[in-house]
Amino acid sequence: MVVYRDKVILPFIFMLVFPYAFAEDEDKYKVQVISAVREEAQIATLELEEAIGKCSEAEKASVPDASYFKDIKISAKEMEVSLIYLSIKAKSECITEARYKDFSYSLIKLRSVLKHYNDSDFEEIDVDEFSMYSHPLPWLDVELSIKYNEIDPQQRAALEQVPGLSKPFQPIKLLKKIEFEIYGAQNTP
Repeated sequence: MVVYRDKVILPFIFMLVFPYAFAEDEDKYKVQVISAVREEAQIATLELEEAIGKCSEAEKASVPDASYFKDIKISAKEMEVSLIYLSIKAKSECITEARYKDFSYSLIKLRSVLKHYNDSDFEEIDVDEFSMYSHPLPWLDVELSIKYNEIDPQQRAALEQVPGLSKPFQPIKLLKKIEFEIYGAQNTP
C-alpha cells in the first residue's frame, strides 16, 4: 500500500514543484533562448529561399522535347493537367519536403518561444501566413493530383518516363510546343 501511494504522490509533487524550480533560470536565459530560436528561423528561411531560387533557375532553363509526347494518347486537357502537376511535383521535390518542414517547424518553434516569454513580437508572427510562402495555392496540388490519377495508368507511366519531367521544367512553354507539334494547334507566344 505504501509503494502504490509513493508512486502516485511523488510524480504529483514533482509536477507541482517543477515549474517553480526553473522559474528563476527562465528570466536569466530569456534573451539567449529567443535569440537562438530567431537565428534558427532565419537560417531555415534563407535555406528555403536558396532552394527555391536554385530550383526556379533550373525550371527556367528546361523545356523538354515535345517529340516524346507523340505516343502518349491523352486529351489536350489531360496533357495540360499532367504537365502542370508533374512540374509542381518536380519543383517540390527539387526544393525537398525537408526544407518545407524545417522552415515550418522553425517558425512554429519561434512563435511558441515568443508566446512563452510574452515577447511583444509574438503577435507579429503569423505561421499561417508564412506557411503559404512555399505553397501559395495548397488546394491546387491536391486537385491536380486527383485529376492526374484519373488518367489511364499506362499513359501516366509513359508520361513519367519522359526525360526532363522529373526535374523542374517550364510547363506552359512545353504545352505550347506540344499543342503545335502534337495536337496541331497554332503556336501563339
